[in-house]
Amino acid sequence: MNTSAASPSIDDAASLLAASYGISGDLTRLPGENDNYLVTTKNGERYVLKIVAKERTRVALELEHQVIEQVHAAGLGIGLPRTIVTSSGEAESRLRRADGAVFRGRLAEFVVGTAWTDAGAPTRERLQELGRLLARLGRVLADVRIPAADRTHSWDLAAAAQHRGKVELVVDPTRRRVLERAFHLYAACAVPRLESLPRSLIHADVNDENVLVENGKISGLLDFSDCLVSPTVCELAIACAYAMLDQPQPLKIGAEIVAAYHRERPLSLDEIDVLFPLACGRLAVSISVAAKRRRIAPDHPTWFATEEKAWDLLEGLVTIDPVEAVIELASGIDLAPDVDRGAPIDRLLDARDRHISRALSIAYREPLKMVRGAGQYLY
Repeated sequence: MNTSAASPSIDDAASLLAASYGISGDLTRLPGENDNYLVTTKNGERYVLKIVAKERTRVALELEHQVIEQVHAAGLGIGLPRTIVTSSGEAESRLRRADGAVFRGRLAEFVVGTAWTDAGAPTRERLQELGRLLARLGRVLADVRIPAADRTHSWDLAAAAQHRGKVELVVDPTRRRVLERAFHLYAACAVPRLESLPRSLIHADVNDENVLVENGKISGLLDFSDCLVSPTVCELAIACAYAMLDQPQPLKIGAEIVAAYHRERPLSLDEIDVLFPLACGRLAVSISVAAKRRRIAPDHPTWFATEEKAWDLLEGLVTIDPVEAVIELASGIDLAPDVDRGAPIDRLLDARDRHISRALSIAYREPLKMVRGAGQYLY
């Protein structure tokens, strides 16, 4: 049999839990694409068991463990799903099923809190707290060097174009156009800048299920399994994309997070410029992955939890002028003016006379200073 394609069952999870940790209890499958289980013992103790079959996912388990320990050591003051070692002192557990399938797992501490998406309308204070947390996490991860993090995967925002071919899987033609526009915006306004942006290790999935809240404050951050080296600003764009879900004024929500982040880790103009197209790119990836999954398991209980919210948000965002969107996202940031953008009118006219034929008429009373271009957009 092809054991690499085997999927663990809840009985496999229970067997691994008993054999490697000496723990038994009720197991409940958690939302998400991975095989994660909430474990509740008879004494009321709670843990989270992650169990995987594929070798590349096993490597991700070890990477996740290493990153969490680095973040814990930095003392960010939030709960993290730290590893509980096996009975023999190992970070990873292992189970071979009778049919030859091999599964590996990691048992983690249970982090107390309510998922951001279930914690009620976010206050300005909580949004700013998220921005500060992302910036501080970024400073910690900037100094972490783990070779396994130099990778890509299906949720890598810097490689979002890999999903563009899935647009055709969307049945509704209006929605197909929305999705295509989002991918175009990402390709035209984000991709040309990515190579020149600062890079570091990032969490890469700070979504509304992975951020926990307790008593109005952020209490924990879950699921480091997607972490990888990427443009640092991708972390902020991903978090903004999910925080803006189901919000009547999404860009104002994003602006609070961006401003708080900038006060802790100043953003460059290039990083600010790509925030909006990157956020749209993340939503496009989420929708595209869901479209493919609908062909595989349309009734899956956890795969489509945010799909409609993502569609609603993206349908609104793609109607906004991307330049205006960037301006609003950066509305809480004080930026030093670019002296070139403030060039006197007479200097601009002199330059025009030197380089452009007088046969071409001027369409504006005051000349426009074009700083750069991206796709069909001029800035």
